[in-house]
Parts: sequence; structure tokens; C-alpha cells
Amino acid sequence: ETGGEYSFPCSFSPDGKRLVMGTSGRIRCFTIDPWEELFPRKGNGDAIMGVALSPDGKSVATVGRDNTVRTWETATGKERRVMRVGGGLLYGIAWSPDGKWIAETGGESGVSFDKTVRIFDASTGKEEKVLKGHTRDGWHVAFSPDGKRLASVSWDGTAKLWSTATWAEQH
Repeated sequence: ETGGEYSFPCSFSPDGKRLVMGTSGRIRCFTIDPWEELFPRKGNGDAIMGVALSPDGKSVATVGRDNTVRTWETATGKERRVMRVGGGLLYGIAWSPDGKWIAETGGESGVSFDKTVRIFDASTGKEEKVLKGHTRDGWHVAFSPDGKRLASVSWDGTAKLWSTATWAEQH
């Protein structure tokens, strides 16, 4: 039950005991057994478009319509960090398997497109790198299971692979 809100993304914790979802106005976290809502929390403007749980399941990163990447504690819903991003609506978010990096993409802002993937240090919130190569705004990002590559897909119809050692485009 979402209380009439549209539901967008969802993600399981690594141990499968929690489910986090983004809605048209809140981030929500549930335990699976028993099914219980831990917290509803406002965030990312009027829509959360992407959620990603940290590898340890203790934090969740979100993106949405307010030009921010936000991190939250999954146990309490406490907001930990807000990282401002230019470029408009953000769609994709991913946490690296080692928990070191958060990648985001998106960016339609009126008639301009961001066309980038941004990499943040998960512990500090500092923007570490901006990856350029797409000709339209990004849609999704995903780290490989070994953490050596980041994939990004875009509204331009392309997929790109990036080396996480150098952040150079590989394909």
C-alpha cells in the first residue's frame, strides 16, 4: 500500500530483510518479515526517481526532481548527506560494491540536458569526477559486481563502460 502515491524505484537490502522504495513524495523503508514500515521520510522534492542501498544495507542513496543526491540511514530514516547537482531531474543512482562511490545520472532541465555521470565519495559527499560522453541525459547506472567497471545508459540510445580505476571510457 502506497497511500495513493505513485511508486517509482525499489531496492532490497543485501541481506534481503528490508525493502526501500521511492514514491511521488517520500522514501519508504519496510522490513520483509514481518512486513512493517520502519519510516516514511520526505525527500528529493515531489518524486524520488532512483534508490540504491549501500552494500552493508545501512544507508540508502536517492535521486529525484530536486537536483540532489541524498543519503539516509535505513534504520531511522535520518538524512545523512545532501549533494547538490546541476542539471535537473535525476534518474539513476548506484552504490559501488565496496561502498566507496555513489554514481548518479540524469539531468533533463527544461530544454538542456546534463549528459553526464557524476561520481561522489560516499563517505564525504564530495563530487570526485564528472564523466562525459553521452549526447543526451542519462537514464541508469550500474557498477559491475567486482567494482571494476561502471555502466551508464542514456536517452541517446547508447551504453558506455567506464573503468573505476581511471574513470576513463572503455566502450
